[in-house]
Order: sequence, then C-alpha cells, then structure tokens
Amino acid sequence: MDDLDHEVLINIFSHVGPADVARLRAVCRTWDAVIQQAEVARAVLKRTWGITDLVGYPRKKSLYLVAGLSHFAIQHTCRYWESLTSVAVHYNVDVAAIRVLNNLISEHSLRSRQYVFVPVQREQIRGKAARFIYDKVVDRDLIIISDNIDKLLAGTPECEKCQIAILDDGVLKLSQLLGRGLRIDENTAKFYLADAGGDLKKAIKLFEEDRRWEFKGQ
Repeated sequence: MDDLDHEVLINIFSHVGPADVARLRAVCRTWDAVIQQAEVARAVLKRTWGITDLVGYPRKKSLYLVAGLSHFAIQHTCRYWESLTSVAVHYNVDVAAIRVLNNLISEHSLRSRQYVFVPVQREQIRGKAARFIYDKVVDRDLIIISDNIDKLLAGTPECEKCQIAILDDGVLKLSQLLGRGLRIDENTAKFYLADAGGDLKKAIKLFEEDRRWEFKGQ
C-alpha cells in the first residue's frame, strides 16, 4: 500500500473500523499522518460512535481519535424548579455523575447554571447528531448529542457567555452575603468562598478555623 496515491489512502482509511485504527497508525509514519488528517479522523469518529452528523471542530485535532464515552453528553436547559435529583431521574443517571461532569458542589450550585451536561450511555449516541464544544464553566471539551441538528447549530458560544455571567453574578451575591455575615470585606469573602469551592457553609468554617488559629497565636 506504500505505492498508493495519497487521496486513495485517505478514502480507504476513512472507512476503517475503530478496532483497526491503532494498528494501522503503527505501521508507518505515512499511514499515521494520513489517519490523523482532520477529514479522515472525523470520519473515523463518526464511524466509531455511529454519529449521523458532526458539527463544529475540536480545539485539539487529537480528540477525533481519542474521544471516549466521557466526552459525550446531553445539554439540559435548567428550570428554576429543578433539582439535581429531578434531572438525574429524568435521564436515569446518577446524581454523582452529573455533579462530577459539571463540577457542581451542591444542589444550590445548580441555581447558578443556565444548563448542565448529562452523561450518556454508548447506545444513546448511535444515530444521533453531535457537536464539538468547549465549555468554559465546566472547563471541558465535550461532544453534545441531539436528535435535532438544528438545535445543535444554535449559538452555543452565546449560551456559554450567558452561563458564565450568571455564574459570576451568583459568586458575587454569595461573597456579599458571606461578607455581611462575617463582617469582612468582599475580597476576603471571595477568597474563602473560592477556597471552599463555592460552599457557603464550608467557607464560614474555614474562616472560623483561621480566626481560632489567630487567637491561639496571640
């Protein structure tokens, strides 16, 4: 196959099954370079997961070939009456799995999110449309799946900006509340809130521990 035209190699490798990709990449540098080309790697990803349509591009081209189940998710728009438990029940997933994927500390932290990402099973991906995104709030590269490709084409970047604004507003309000309660300035309150991962009770506990340590040293 070394004598085959470059375009022919691209066409062949675009139809290779996922089980053969690693072996073919190890044959020679030429084959590895061809498989890593975006058009080939993109085709391999679609074939591997049974995706019908793929929208957008990953930040790193390697994601095409290394994407695992943990990269796929459903984007769920939060409603004011919902809890993590109700979202988990709706999608039949564990609450802990949603917390980990979204970096959520507690039930209260859901109030500051416009949307959350829900983990999926492999069988839920096949036959779906998908979109690459990088979400700044959860700091993850994700592949969002949906039955409706038009929904995936809707402005995700604007949603991210909105969610970040909501999150920042939530942090500001919590720090102001903490500052008034402990009679400390807002910047100090933000420090303890950040150190506690956004947990108000833990922030108060950390502040009280520092105060006790200061009194012992006097």
